[in-house]
Amino acid sequence: MNIKLAIGLAAVSVVLASGCSSKPKKPAPGSEQTGSMNGEHSHGGKSHSHNGLPGHRHDDNISVQPGSGNGFGGSGSGGSGSGSGLAGNGSGGSGQSGGFGGGGNNGGVGNGQGGGFGSGSGYAGNTKSAYTPADLRDSRSILAQRIIYFNYNQANIDPQYRPVLDAHASLLRDFPELNVRLEGHADERGSREYNVALSERRANSVLDYMKIKGTKQSQADVVGYGEEIPATFGHGEGTWSKNRRVEIIYAGE
Repeated sequence: MNIKLAIGLAAVSVVLASGCSSKPKKPAPGSEQTGSMNGEHSHGGKSHSHNGLPGHRHDDNISVQPGSGNGFGGSGSGGSGSGSGLAGNGSGGSGQSGGFGGGGNNGGVGNGQGGGFGSGSGYAGNTKSAYTPADLRDSRSILAQRIIYFNYNQANIDPQYRPVLDAHASLLRDFPELNVRLEGHADERGSREYNVALSERRANSVLDYMKIKGTKQSQADVVGYGEEIPATFGHGEGTWSKNRRVEIIYAGE
């Protein structure tokens, strides 16, 4: 009897102990709760509900507080201030509202003086002739020199006469109504036919040079006289050197 009573008391103790430990245990911090969860529960004093979300997890003592902070924008000065234009005021060639002009707020491109190409002498402006027909009658002018001399049996122009031809070519270029006759000559040595051809080559050499400087072909006539019209008479280099020549004769003289 005592043995049966002891067994029964032991069984009752086991049942009572099992009922006291039926309270569900809280998951350990950091562990995952994988079962389905319905109903409302709380964290950090805030209550909310879930509808059977599998794998839902919350850490203990989590509270979310609304914070404050500055946005991306801020206060500051603008990009552009006041200042003069790109180039400022200044005088250039001529004309209003030239290139980049004067000042203004916020550095725009203003109006001002400073035009493109100005007026004046040169390639673009008005030119004034260095010589006039009146200089042909002035003994002090380079245009008073009308004779170009040549070496023996030569038709090339000596460099010392280039300034004279430059002056005559300039006059003919600036006054296209003027015309000249270029008369070639030779000394007495050689045949008549040869001297005529040589004197004509000399006159053409003068014309070719003057054409480079602006004289038109239509403004000049070329003629070769050979030895027929000597400047001086005699024999010897002193006389011959005076006869190897080209004379520049203006129409109307």
